Amino acid sequence: MVHMYASCNVMGHMLHNCHNHPSGHSEPSQEDVHMTLSLKRALALIDVRVLDHIIVGDGEPLSMVEQGWIVA
Repeated sequence: MVHMYASCNVMGHMLHNCHNHPSGHSEPSQEDVHMTLSLKRALALIDVRVLDHIIVGDGEPLSMVEQGWIVA
């Protein structure tokens, strides 16, 4: 089962996205990257900034911003 969480600060127009990978691998899939980029484009239309997308596996959580997959 995949759990997705979003933390939103409406006053600051910011969003953090986080979900787990039941496989245990924290590396983002092509779908993760595509969904995140689509989400960034869609939310930009209403002035909401996606700050990061965190993927949780068996080890350390992976930040797509820190890994260079997306730009905050």
